Amino acid sequence: MHSFRVALLGALVVASALSACSLFPCTERRHDSGLLLVCAERVRDIPENLKAAASDAWSLAEDHPDALGFPWANPDTGELEMRVIDSSGEAVVRDWVARGVARTTTKPAQLARPSVAVKIVTSERSFRQLLEIQNGSLPANALPDGDAIYEVGPDVERNAIVFTIDRLSDSLLRALATRYGTSAIVIRVAPDRPQTGF
Repeated sequence: MHSFRVALLGALVVASALSACSLFPCTERRHDSGLLLVCAERVRDIPENLKAAASDAWSLAEDHPDALGFPWANPDTGELEMRVIDSSGEAVVRDWVARGVARTTTKPAQLARPSVAVKIVTSERSFRQLLEIQNGSLPANALPDGDAIYEVGPDVERNAIVFTIDRLSDSLLRALATRYGTSAIVIRVAPDRPQTGF
């Protein structure tokens, strides 16, 4: 009877610990591969003028993919963060902020001056480099456990590409780090993979 009570108490302690762990918020951490493991993206409300500026900034980056990175509408500051690769990118952003610019890669359209504060930040990763990673990453059949990857897309806050995987695989993360380095991509582990098919 005593051993049963001890076992029952042990089970209750474990169950309580597991329950408490589920209450802790997700925290980012570095994997042994050097890649950053990130949490699910929080949906944040941002003002309409900031959304509009971010949309125009994306168009600007499409027009200047080697001079700019991903723009980010920072919901905490209300600023539009523009990542520039070099002085030419900074000049493009300053022109846009000062007087608006015409689009160069699509049918004629004017990008109006942003009505929000714009912060210029130097970055090493360009819009083109990041989209090449995104567009060339799937299918990942050549990588160990490559089938774990089910979604790849932009992480505009970090100016990186996020790989969403359904299970943590050390060999996969090491292979991704070898292929892409540890700063251009981040990893999100989300076991609830969407079902496809009928």
